[in-house]
Amino acid sequence: MKWLEKIRKNKIVFNFMNVVQALNGNKNKAKVYLSRSLSKGLIYHVKKGIYSFVDDPILYSTHIYAPSYISFCTGLYLHEMLEQIPTKIQVVSPNKNASNLKDVEFIYLPKRFMFGFEKERYHKDYILLAEKEKIALDMTYKINECPLGILKEIIPKLNITKLKKYVGKIDKNIVYKRMGYLLELNGYKAKWERKISGTNYFYPNAKKYIKKWKLYV
Repeated sequence: MKWLEKIRKNKIVFNFMNVVQALNGNKNKAKVYLSRSLSKGLIYHVKKGIYSFVDDPILYSTHIYAPSYISFCTGLYLHEMLEQIPTKIQVVSPNKNASNLKDVEFIYLPKRFMFGFEKERYHKDYILLAEKEKIALDMTYKINECPLGILKEIIPKLNITKLKKYVGKIDKNIVYKRMGYLLELNGYKAKWERKISGTNYFYPNAKKYIKKWKLYV
């Protein structure tokens, strides 16, 4: 089908209006062609009005909202730093209204976090995957999205120079505190140009107070 080939040249994920445009504005024909293509297994339904050429949530997850990238436990698994297969594909997006899918969880992070990810080959297409160091910082900021034990374990496996650079780029008080504590916990020096302020918790109900970082751990 020429209209499918036309869309497939540039997209993995597409919407109804993309089909209409490929069919020169004919909405009725677009509805019929979509229905036929779905029944034949040529395309797959992702969510209302959104379709994919692949039936793999890892592949289509970063093509729904832009910008977005795979991070947290899913990112670690794809970097072969985690053996257990995550139950959900965890995708970072600055879109507060991004709605979760059956196999995909969209995690909101501010726009200042939209860096440190790259286009990576995955099967015959590509995904947008966070670098290992960026995953660690995402986990440090949104501590409930991946077990704390995993975060502590991966620090020695990272490029510490790059990690510190990314901490400064994010420039968030809580990230300075949490990552400073984690680095020192693993025997690395942690000194930031920015002065930290206030008292925070590494995770809910933490009881041990670290005076240097003004942080309960």
